[in-house]
Amino acid sequence: MININYLSIYYGPNTYAPAPVIVAEIALPEVLIQKADDLCLHLKAQFPEWFINEKSSHSEGQERLLETASQWALAALNEVRGFLHYAGVVNRKGKTQLWLEFHDPSIARHALELALNTLINQKQAQQTQKALNKLWIQCRQRHPDYQAQILMQAARAHNIPFLPFLPEARLWQFGWGSKSRVFMESASNDDGHYGSKVSSSKPLSKSLFRALGVPYPPHVLIKDSSELKQAAEKIGWPCVTKPVSLGGGKGVTANINSHEGLQSGFNSARQFSQDAIMVEAFVPGDDYRLLVVNGQLIATIRREPSYIIGDGQQTITQLIHRLNIGRSSNIVKSRYLRPIAFDQILTEQLNQQQVTLDTILPKQKKVTLRSVANLSQGGLCTDFSSKLHPDIRQIAEMLAQSTGIKTLGLDYITTDISRSWTEVNGAFIELNTTPGLDAMIAAGADPIKVGQHILGDQPARIPINLTITENKQLPRYLEALQQQEWPSGAGWACAGKACIAETALQISDNEAWPAVKSLLRNKILQSLTIICSLKEIMQFGLPVDQIDSLDVQDVEIPKPWQTVLESALVLKTERCKSNNEGSSV
Repeated sequence: MININYLSIYYGPNTYAPAPVIVAEIALPEVLIQKADDLCLHLKAQFPEWFINEKSSHSEGQERLLETASQWALAALNEVRGFLHYAGVVNRKGKTQLWLEFHDPSIARHALELALNTLINQKQAQQTQKALNKLWIQCRQRHPDYQAQILMQAARAHNIPFLPFLPEARLWQFGWGSKSRVFMESASNDDGHYGSKVSSSKPLSKSLFRALGVPYPPHVLIKDSSELKQAAEKIGWPCVTKPVSLGGGKGVTANINSHEGLQSGFNSARQFSQDAIMVEAFVPGDDYRLLVVNGQLIATIRREPSYIIGDGQQTITQLIHRLNIGRSSNIVKSRYLRPIAFDQILTEQLNQQQVTLDTILPKQKKVTLRSVANLSQGGLCTDFSSKLHPDIRQIAEMLAQSTGIKTLGLDYITTDISRSWTEVNGAFIELNTTPGLDAMIAAGADPIKVGQHILGDQPARIPINLTITENKQLPRYLEALQQQEWPSGAGWACAGKACIAETALQISDNEAWPAVKSLLRNKILQSLTIICSLKEIMQFGLPVDQIDSLDVQDVEIPKPWQTVLESALVLKTERCKSNNEGSSV
């Protein structure tokens, strides 16, 4: 029987870690402690990749078991979606305590309990995978997606704070107050309204291209398969079918050369959307993603469909399994290369090449596995930035500046990216306000540099002054704050109340430090004064991770919390570097 006693939920820096953590006191029965070596070795053999960066430890017995469980729980939280770094075990006053960083405390508790059950009970692999799948459903709902994680990597490397803005809408804020930007994936609150509207509709994108004189392929919209013959007569062969309101290559079939293929492409698009289906002229050549940030083109990435090469011995099924070895559900580890799914899309693509999954490919025979090159569909990426023709660069930057979209992704197809569209009939296919930053990383770019490009120079910190006093003194401080005249942009938080200048805010209590977080989310905030009690800090952790000044009144700070406050007051270079090195267990 495992006894888990949850002691604390810290929402800011604390005596365990410089990040939000749950803390549990755990006691294990002696019979398990005696089997610690075998239990730990068995778990590590099941999940070897989750322990690659494990630090050496001289602990034994119960502490060793809990260290292994904490590392496993941290890896499980990060496997599908997550940007967490801290977990560990400490013995305090003869009690063994485990702490684990979180995005959502309830999900972290779930991961911890699953880690202990998996470690102690040695569940069968199928049972463990089923339990992990349930955990990962929660992670997908509440953890930052991979686009947000790329921005978080850059923010962490450059000491930029970030916090959830509207978690249910996948909005994250980078920087505080007047020095903040809010992002949904790679799109921000700085993007132009009409540009964002146009990007959500393929027909509107084509209209924009026409209005600005940008080269694009002809197309028609149809609602019923009875219109396919007429569409083919107007567009010609080969052609492409796609839903009008989806991205990521979903429902897209390219290089269609027959009425049977056109019907199949229409059916595939219809599975993803009940809206109109676009039939578009096929543009020969390679697919390129042009990324423009703040009006300047920063990357040209060639995308191509995944493929296999025959060896004269293995079937297509075997070759795909071999290809998928380096690709996993943890797309960050696999540098955003997605596994090829064995689905109807694959079957139809193989049929077009007159092969099946059981075909043994001759040596050097190439078979493509998708008709589209999108990375989300398993595509491959190569950096061609140095070869881009100036005409194409000029059009890409013109589109970004005309639409006001700060981070713009453009799909361009050509047989030669080094030549003008007027020479080789290149064409722009569509634009995207949330372009996948993963394409640059899959092509070899540094994730931190990619994230820094998107964040720009604006996200930063504002001055924060913290006063700590006795709980009973808070009403007196609150009265003084309310009577004081505050300049424009100056805010304060005390006793659950918050103001910016003379304007009071309505504060909810659905999170820890709600007044502080509401203030930090306000774009007009230029500086912040926080007055709180030592009791609040010891219960919830610090309200922010870094402060500019500290005033302690009428209380004696325990030594462990003195260390936490000193670290927040002066963020040392050495500590910043160690925090960027990975998990700490």
